[in-house]
Amino acid sequence: MIYNKRMKVDANRIEEIEICSKNKELSLVALNMGCIIKNFFVKLNNEKRDIVVGHNNINEYISDKESFFGSEVGRYAGRIKDATFTLDGVTYTLKKNNKNAHLHGVFSSAIWKVEKKNENEIIFSYTSPNGEDGFPGRIKVYVTYKFEGDDFYIIEEAYADTHTLYSPTNHTYFNLNGTDSDITNHFLTFPSTKMLSIDNQVIRTGEIIDVCASPFDFRNSRSLDCIRDFKNEQLLNGRGLDHSFIFDKNVTLCLENEDLVLKIQSEKNSVHIYSGGYLDKI
Repeated sequence: MIYNKRMKVDANRIEEIEICSKNKELSLVALNMGCIIKNFFVKLNNEKRDIVVGHNNINEYISDKESFFGSEVGRYAGRIKDATFTLDGVTYTLKKNNKNAHLHGVFSSAIWKVEKKNENEIIFSYTSPNGEDGFPGRIKVYVTYKFEGDDFYIIEEAYADTHTLYSPTNHTYFNLNGTDSDITNHFLTFPSTKMLSIDNQVIRTGEIIDVCASPFDFRNSRSLDCIRDFKNEQLLNGRGLDHSFIFDKNVTLCLENEDLVLKIQSEKNSVHIYSGGYLDKI
């Protein structure tokens, strides 16, 4: 049986919470629905610039089932082919919510409990019951947003009562220009030579591709304008970047435009990069 909790959300239950850095140069507005990062403000030339993409009001977040703006997604980020997987000899059937695949899950539409909040930190929690979306086991999940100095941290923790499949992510879209232009003037740098191939349903095939001398080679700073090269089969499949890149160790990614630099560090050996090809603008 597939238990699914993508229910109607009461707007009156949704809370906006703001936290900021100690010097007030950075601030964030989050929702307890889906742990959504609704706004991320940077002070620049005595003005506040919102560098994340999102909706204008709460009802738009409630009705949007496709963009996942700013949300925690899970139990499994990305598409699972045919909405099935086998674990410990048992095959599990998941909810099909993206053509014939399972995509992301219900975390983004759930109301999360606010465990802690202060000026610099929020901790959310959510309990995913056994069978939700078809996944085995009960999982208690914690997501923390916090500022330390000029650094912003996203910390994800989960505790399951049985062996299960679990791979969440935060689905924030960054646009350093603000929200009124595309990202083709952005430059991206990260030290990867390999990525996973995707098919025309944007499902990872398992094939590892060497990115050297391709539009996916970002070892040297490169303009995101290159993602307009839709003659490349992989870029066509993903409508731009929608790919998992492989690293040998902890990684730092650098995204910049003419007046801001965003550095993202991850402890994982793979990072998925999405350029928003399924949105109105990239």
